[in-house]
Amino acid sequence: MPYPPPVRFEALFPRLEARVESYGVDVDLLDFDPPFTGDLTGDQVLIDPDESAESKCFLVLHLFGHLVQWNLHPDLIDEIGVTAVPVGEEKIAAVERYELEACRYGAGLLAKEADGEDFAQWFADYAACDLAYLAHYYRTAEKRPFEEFWQEGSGAVEPLAVPEFTPKRFRDGRAGVVL
Repeated sequence: MPYPPPVRFEALFPRLEARVESYGVDVDLLDFDPPFTGDLTGDQVLIDPDESAESKCFLVLHLFGHLVQWNLHPDLIDEIGVTAVPVGEEKIAAVERYELEACRYGAGLLAKEADGEDFAQWFADYAACDLAYLAHYYRTAEKRPFEEFWQEGSGAVEPLAVPEFTPKRFRDGRAGVVL
């Protein structure tokens, strides 16, 4: 199935932004120094305005997923969320679970704002690329081009309902942690 055309992402992003903000979370566009594309604080999602509409859609979904995790389990921030790299192989499984859970919260949000099936494969492929990129980065601390990890036809990301939470600021988000 072909991916949605760029114009669909341009229309989707404001809907995703509004949905995230309905949880009491601010979504702001902020310039980051390359290679960073965004960050989060616990009550705010920050995205570089120079990113494509497609990238902004993935970032708002994925960063919101991490924001939910941080508010439910603040210990994850230091344990996994902003940990120094490289990490030992024994920690890779925990990193992968952490990243997948954030994607699942994002998929749950996407299902509420999109025509589900139109974006499901795109999101699954983007999430698989992100997971492969991050697994490599966490193992090696090497920042390779994101596109090198692209995988089409990835398995669906099972949506996870967003539980109730109260957004809380845990850290300043101006440094940029999302590559």
